[in-house]
Amino acid sequence: MPSKVIRFLDNDKSETGVEKQLAHLNERAKALSRASIMKSMATYRSEMKAWYNFVKWSDTGLYLQPPVDLVLAYVAMFANQDSAAKYVSALRWAHHYARLPTASFDTQSLAQALSGGRKLLPSKRPFTYVTWDMAEKLVQRAKAEGEEEQAALYALSANVLPRLRDELLPLRMDDLESHSMVEIVQSGAQEKSCRRYAFHC
Repeated sequence: MPSKVIRFLDNDKSETGVEKQLAHLNERAKALSRASIMKSMATYRSEMKAWYNFVKWSDTGLYLQPPVDLVLAYVAMFANQDSAAKYVSALRWAHHYARLPTASFDTQSLAQALSGGRKLLPSKRPFTYVTWDMAEKLVQRAKAEGEEEQAALYALSANVLPRLRDELLPLRMDDLESHSMVEIVQSGAQEKSCRRYAFHC
């Protein structure tokens, strides 16, 4: 046991002293629990307020240790079950903080409803990205239409710049410096090359 803790406990061994020390340690334990959501305190507060308002509306008064039927009704209000799961997580955290069991509502029935709700969500759109075949077609089409500079930019984006959905940037001839820092260099009658200095996402 650390020496600081020993000195703290030995400070006052009377019955009253022990009670005060235990109360102090319990307060510190609560502070440690609150620290678990320190970076999202406002979110948890908002989620718990939603639960409070729902229970108030239901006129049941069952704010803590509610029956699973009441929590299922609460979950059913959400169109997005991923959001519902977060609100239930906040309710669960509040019970843990209050040192109360969650068995009255945290059941397989609740897990089943949350799981089913997620399956009813519309499927997410697939990632969109530029394939090598697509890039080649873009280059060929641009060259066929006499857009040599645009063809060079397509070739550059396929070979150097990020091509994933969240990284793909619009390549605009009139605004190169703001995103790709690319210079188009004329070399010869019709040849053009691209020189890449830097790229900033």
